[in-house]
Amino acid sequence: MSLKQITMPKACCSCQNYTPKGFKEDEHCPFYDGVVYKTRKTRTRYGVCSKTKTDVFMTEICPNYKQEECIGVVEVENRPAPMQPHQVSFNLG
Repeated sequence: MSLKQITMPKACCSCQNYTPKGFKEDEHCPFYDGVVYKTRKTRTRYGVCSKTKTDVFMTEICPNYKQEECIGVVEVENRPAPMQPHQVSFNLG
């Protein structure tokens, strides 16, 4: 077992299929602005999934997840809804 140098959530942001594009408005944004005021942010980083060919928020979780080798991951709760509906790949063939 090798020592992982970076730890990230087990979500799109640490998946080999994810390429970041920018930020979008997000009613389920999990991030907060500042330590004192605890104001919920309204935008989440998003990108494209090369497996499903859809835009995804970096905080989404799906069965197509493929971990980057140099990153240790921690389990996180999935968001209530994806950015766009997408088909899960079962890799049957």
